[in-house]
Amino acid sequence: ASITIGSEYIGRVAVADGKEIAANAIICAAEAEAQLAKAERVKAITPLCVGVGATCAAFSILAPTLLDALGLGVVSRTELFLLCPLISALSAAVCNLALEETRNYANTAISIGRRRFSKSTKIGKRWLSTAEQVQNDSRTVTERWYSFGASVLPAPLIGALLGGPSLGAKCIL
Repeated sequence: ASITIGSEYIGRVAVADGKEIAANAIICAAEAEAQLAKAERVKAITPLCVGVGATCAAFSILAPTLLDALGLGVVSRTELFLLCPLISALSAAVCNLALEETRNYANTAISIGRRRFSKSTKIGKRWLSTAEQVQNDSRTVTERWYSFGASVLPAPLIGALLGGPSLGAKCIL
Protein backbone atom coordinates (compact mmCIF):
# COMPACT_ATOMS: atom_id res chain seq x y z
CA ALA A 1 0.00 0.00 0.00
CA SER A 2 2.81 2.43 0.81
CA ILE A 3 4.41 1.77 -2.60
CA THR A 4 1.08 2.57 -4.27
CA ILE A 5 0.67 5.79 -2.26
CA GLY A 6 4.25 6.82 -3.09
CA SER A 7 3.72 6.09 -6.78
CA GLU A 8 0.45 8.04 -6.70
CA TYR A 9 2.27 11.06 -5.26
CA ILE A 10 5.10 10.86 -7.83
CA GLY A 11 2.56 10.53 -10.67
CA ARG A 12 0.51 13.52 -9.53
CA VAL A 13 3.62 15.67 -9.12
CA ALA A 14 4.73 14.72 -12.64
CA VAL A 15 1.28 15.63 -14.03
CA ALA A 16 1.37 18.97 -12.22
CA ASP A 17 4.88 19.66 -13.53
CA GLY A 18 3.72 18.80 -17.04
CA LYS A 19 0.78 21.18 -16.77
CA GLU A 20 3.00 23.98 -15.53
CA ILE A 21 5.50 23.45 -18.37
CA ALA A 22 2.63 23.38 -20.89
CA ALA A 23 1.23 26.63 -19.47
CA ASN A 24 4.66 28.25 -19.76
CA ALA A 25 4.94 26.99 -23.34
CA ILE A 26 1.58 28.58 -24.17
CA ILE A 27 2.69 31.87 -22.62
CA CYS A 28 5.94 31.70 -24.59
CA ALA A 29 4.07 30.97 -27.81
CA ALA A 30 1.74 33.92 -27.19
CA GLU A 31 4.68 36.26 -26.62
CA ALA A 32 6.39 35.00 -29.78
CA GLU A 33 3.15 35.43 -31.73
CA ALA A 34 2.92 39.03 -30.52
CA GLN A 35 6.43 39.66 -31.89
CA LEU A 36 5.49 38.05 -35.21
CA ALA A 37 2.36 40.23 -35.38
CA LYS A 38 4.59 43.29 -34.98
CA ALA A 39 6.78 41.97 -37.80
CA GLU A 40 3.75 41.55 -40.06
CA ARG A 41 2.59 45.07 -39.25
CA VAL A 42 5.99 46.51 -40.14
CA LYS A 43 6.34 44.59 -43.40
CA ALA A 44 2.86 45.65 -44.54
CA ILE A 45 4.48 48.79 -46.02
CA THR A 46 6.54 46.73 -48.50
CA PRO A 47 3.92 46.44 -51.31
CA LEU A 48 3.29 50.18 -51.10
CA CYS A 49 7.02 50.90 -51.38
CA VAL A 50 7.34 48.61 -54.40
CA GLY A 51 4.36 50.28 -56.08
CA VAL A 52 5.69 53.77 -55.42
CA GLY A 53 9.14 52.81 -56.71
CA ALA A 54 7.74 51.21 -59.88
CA THR A 55 5.45 54.19 -60.50
CA CYS A 56 8.32 56.63 -60.10
CA ALA A 57 10.50 54.59 -62.44
CA ALA A 58 7.77 54.57 -65.07
CA PHE A 59 7.13 58.28 -64.63
CA SER A 60 10.89 59.00 -64.95
CA ILE A 61 10.80 57.39 -68.37
CA LEU A 62 7.67 59.30 -69.41
CA ALA A 63 8.55 62.62 -67.76
CA PRO A 64 10.67 64.11 -70.59
CA THR A 65 7.91 63.59 -73.14
CA LEU A 66 5.20 64.86 -70.80
CA LEU A 67 7.17 67.94 -69.80
CA ASP A 68 7.91 68.79 -73.44
CA ALA A 69 4.20 68.51 -74.19
CA LEU A 70 3.31 70.78 -71.26
CA GLY A 71 5.97 73.34 -72.18
CA LEU A 72 7.11 73.99 -68.60
CA GLY A 73 10.06 76.25 -67.79
CA VAL A 74 13.58 74.98 -67.21
CA VAL A 75 13.47 75.39 -63.42
CA SER A 76 10.26 73.44 -63.00
CA ARG A 77 11.49 70.74 -65.42
CA THR A 78 14.63 70.22 -63.38
CA GLU A 79 12.68 69.94 -60.15
CA LEU A 80 10.24 67.46 -61.68
CA PHE A 81 13.07 65.38 -63.14
CA LEU A 82 14.71 65.11 -59.72
CA LEU A 83 11.48 64.39 -57.87
CA CYS A 84 10.85 60.86 -59.20
CA PRO A 85 14.30 59.39 -58.46
CA LEU A 86 14.25 61.00 -55.03
CA ILE A 87 10.86 59.50 -54.17
CA SER A 88 11.94 56.13 -55.57
CA ALA A 89 15.15 56.11 -53.50
CA LEU A 90 13.27 57.10 -50.35
CA SER A 91 10.71 54.37 -51.01
CA ALA A 92 13.50 51.80 -51.31
CA ALA A 93 15.09 53.06 -48.10
CA VAL A 94 11.79 52.80 -46.22
CA CYS A 95 11.40 49.26 -47.53
CA ASN A 96 14.92 48.46 -46.32
CA LEU A 97 14.10 49.81 -42.86
CA ALA A 98 10.95 47.66 -42.82
CA LEU A 99 13.06 44.63 -43.71
CA GLU A 100 15.47 45.33 -40.84
CA GLU A 101 12.60 45.83 -38.36
CA THR A 102 10.93 42.61 -39.55
CA ARG A 103 14.17 40.68 -39.05
CA ASN A 104 14.55 42.17 -35.58
CA TYR A 105 11.04 41.15 -34.51
CA ALA A 106 11.41 37.67 -36.02
CA ASN A 107 14.72 37.12 -34.23
CA THR A 108 13.14 38.29 -30.98
CA ALA A 109 10.30 35.80 -31.47
CA ILE A 110 12.78 33.00 -32.09
CA SER A 111 14.89 33.87 -29.06
CA ILE A 112 11.88 33.92 -26.71
CA GLY A 113 11.46 30.17 -26.91
CA ARG A 114 15.12 29.39 -27.30
CA ARG A 115 16.11 31.22 -24.13
CA ARG A 116 13.10 30.14 -22.11
CA PHE A 117 13.38 26.41 -22.75
CA SER A 118 17.10 25.85 -23.14
CA LYS A 119 19.24 24.24 -20.50
CA SER A 120 21.57 26.41 -18.45
CA THR A 121 24.60 24.55 -19.84
CA LYS A 122 23.65 25.56 -23.39
CA ILE A 123 23.08 29.22 -22.58
CA GLY A 124 26.47 29.66 -20.90
CA LYS A 125 28.55 31.87 -23.18
CA ARG A 126 25.66 33.32 -25.17
CA TRP A 127 23.73 34.60 -22.17
CA LEU A 128 23.66 38.39 -21.97
CA SER A 129 22.85 40.62 -19.05
CA THR A 130 20.15 43.26 -19.37
CA ALA A 131 22.78 45.98 -19.85
CA GLU A 132 24.43 43.97 -22.64
CA GLN A 133 21.06 43.40 -24.30
CA VAL A 134 20.32 47.16 -24.21
CA GLN A 135 23.74 47.91 -25.72
CA ASN A 136 23.17 45.35 -28.49
CA ASP A 137 19.74 46.82 -29.24
CA SER A 138 21.24 50.31 -29.39
CA ARG A 139 23.98 49.10 -31.73
CA THR A 140 21.36 47.47 -33.95
CA VAL A 141 19.36 50.69 -34.20
CA THR A 142 22.51 52.66 -35.05
CA GLU A 143 23.46 50.15 -37.75
CA ARG A 144 19.94 50.39 -39.14
CA TRP A 145 20.29 54.17 -39.54
CA TYR A 146 23.68 53.75 -41.22
CA SER A 147 22.08 51.23 -43.57
CA PHE A 148 19.30 53.71 -44.28
CA GLY A 149 21.79 56.44 -45.18
CA ALA A 150 23.86 54.06 -47.28
CA SER A 151 20.79 53.01 -49.25
CA VAL A 152 19.48 56.55 -49.86
CA LEU A 153 22.60 58.57 -50.68
CA PRO A 154 24.24 56.51 -53.46
CA ALA A 155 21.27 56.54 -55.85
CA PRO A 156 21.19 60.30 -56.60
CA LEU A 157 25.00 60.49 -56.65
CA ILE A 158 25.37 57.62 -59.11
CA GLY A 159 22.62 59.05 -61.29
CA ALA A 160 24.26 62.48 -61.30
CA LEU A 161 27.78 61.18 -62.00
CA LEU A 162 27.16 58.32 -64.41
CA GLY A 163 24.11 59.49 -66.31
CA GLY A 164 24.17 60.85 -69.82
CA PRO A 165 24.57 64.49 -70.70
CA SER A 166 20.87 65.32 -70.32
CA LEU A 167 19.10 65.62 -66.99
CA GLY A 168 16.37 63.25 -68.18
CA ALA A 169 18.90 60.47 -68.81
CA LYS A 170 20.45 61.01 -65.37
CA CYS A 171 17.04 60.77 -63.69
CA ILE A 172 16.18 57.55 -65.51
CA LEU A 173 19.47 56.01 -64.38
